[in-house]
Amino acid sequence: MFLRAVALGAWLWLSALPANADGACGDAFSRWVKNSEATYQSQPKAAAKPGENAREACLPNEAARKSLQRSLASVRRHCEAPDAGADAEATKPLVEINADVLATTPICGGGSRLAASPSEADGNSCLSLNQAGSVYYLANTRCTGSKVIAVVEIKLSSGAIKCRGHVIASQTKLGTTKPNINYECVENGSDCSTKSVKGIFPYCSW
Repeated sequence: MFLRAVALGAWLWLSALPANADGACGDAFSRWVKNSEATYQSQPKAAAKPGENAREACLPNEAARKSLQRSLASVRRHCEAPDAGADAEATKPLVEINADVLATTPICGGGSRLAASPSEADGNSCLSLNQAGSVYYLANTRCTGSKVIAVVEIKLSSGAIKCRGHVIASQTKLGTTKPNINYECVENGSDCSTKSVKGIFPYCSW
């Protein structure tokens, strides 16, 4: 494993990219880093002092932050699972560093601000998790007229994490184990398509 430090303005982002990841934790974090690199942008830093980096990292919108927060939470769960792998203990601190950076990164063009917590951000979710008897359903309650691509996870009795992707127009049946909604986006044929989401979560079944 090697560490890469990318200095952008006033913050330092540390990421770990295992050369030969040997477990779910390292694999999941490597994929998260790749996805986040494609999401983060940069902008001129306001009131940069002489000698400081004149640019800083930013996120395109709050939806991008929420998406990265959810997928990083999934990485954290993989790092706690029995099949996390030998690199889990070294990866866990890097997950937390990236979580802190993600929470305070400004929106591009909007200035620096503290982000909403993942639970608060979820108030803008298209989906709601419902239960009828012992069965859980995922319903598209806020984005009717559009399809939502979602990735959900359940924790097996063994402690391992099982991941599955869904394309939801109205409602889909999930099963009897309460899931975590890891990721969601409104299908648009470009950056939110079954193909693009499978690229972020190649280990998930569909």
